[in-house]
Amino acid sequence: MPYLTPDEIPESDDCRSLLIPASSDWLAIVSGALTELIKPYNWEQWGAVTVDEAVERMQTMIDLYYEGCQGECALPGGDPIFRLNPETWAIEQLVDGEWVPPEGDFTIPPTEPRTEPTTEERKCLAAANAVNALAILYEQLSDSFLLGQDLSIAAGAFASAVAGAIGAIFGIVVAPLIALYAAIFAVVYETVEYVTEDLWNEDFTDKLECIFYECALDTDDVVHFDIQCIINKIGASTDITYTFAEVRLLLQVSYMLNILGSQAIDAAGTATAIEEATCDDCDDGWCFTFDLTEDDAGASAYTENGCTAAWGAAVGWYATLGGGCAGAGGVSVLSAINMSFASTYIRRVVVVGTSFDRTNGTACAVAFPAINRGGTPSVTCVDITNGEPLGTELIVNGNLTGITAEFQNAAPSGVVAATGTAVVRQVTFYGNGECPFGVPNCLNS
Repeated sequence: MPYLTPDEIPESDDCRSLLIPASSDWLAIVSGALTELIKPYNWEQWGAVTVDEAVERMQTMIDLYYEGCQGECALPGGDPIFRLNPETWAIEQLVDGEWVPPEGDFTIPPTEPRTEPTTEERKCLAAANAVNALAILYEQLSDSFLLGQDLSIAAGAFASAVAGAIGAIFGIVVAPLIALYAAIFAVVYETVEYVTEDLWNEDFTDKLECIFYECALDTDDVVHFDIQCIINKIGASTDITYTFAEVRLLLQVSYMLNILGSQAIDAAGTATAIEEATCDDCDDGWCFTFDLTEDDAGASAYTENGCTAAWGAAVGWYATLGGGCAGAGGVSVLSAINMSFASTYIRRVVVVGTSFDRTNGTACAVAFPAINRGGTPSVTCVDITNGEPLGTELIVNGNLTGITAEFQNAAPSGVVAATGTAVVRQVTFYGNGECPFGVPNCLNS
């Protein structure tokens, strides 16, 4: 059951005493429970406050919670405080009241590049090796459970396994992370009873490798795994291709990711224990282009700056200066449309438009990851020649239910009026799984 956002965030705070039993176990349990409040997927918008606003406010509260410690904040055992950044999944250390990359003896080295000749090979072998490391860690959990080890001993054995399977520095850093996220680790450990080691077989490994492969990004030969993408795919893995036991095991994997973080998983992907792998059957990607000069795509106009887009055959969705559109100096002529669809895993969106009769300023292609101009947009502005196409690419790698596609004729200054007609001409979606728009009609890349 998610937390429901309220209608407002009061400017003032109430102070309540929180008396935590004086042991590292209790501090870790309470801190881990509080940390769940900064995970966006634990929230659902109900009131006027958005999920992002609620998470930001909870982050401020938790930061102040840690600042309540006297001197340099540390766990009772002496370990520094670490967390996983709620947006990047990177490991961060609390130093002088600020969350920073781990430093000193806890510095995490950059991820090493892989040496395979193609992007597909690098991503596939990185996925295979990362999954292999997780299998080793899960085997350790199973062994600890079968030996009847209590939670603290099992946690120490797990951290040692991390050091061996991924790298010594991660074993050192993960130990205090386990202490902080004790509630998560307890769930992982206690549910081993229902998901035994022998369920992690070759078939499950192949399926998990595909999830990792589809969520891998290769930049300058360095493979990075989008952890939120993996979590999203695990959350959607309830179809007939997975057994009930496999779904449980996938949830175990997601819990482990919540403890390990992105750098550990990326480091696991640099290993060479697995020398051969194939991912030819993994990519279920698709591509669908809406040519808005031929069809309105079932989109609806969104009014902004007094401009309400209209659709015209052979033109697209357009808005023109005048009649209340961009009537003041410094205001863009803006054509914006909402496109809604069933929740779908979208990797990226490309919006292309153009300008006509624009005599000043620049042209801007814009893509928002939610309808009504919601979320953080991708914006590309260039002084194009009228009629030339201009596009912008919005990287998503997550589930969406709609976007706002937009094109602007931007005013050259805060006092000079914009000119001409702004047109949205094409929108292309790249996704995974089932395409909600029909039969894919363009090259997936």
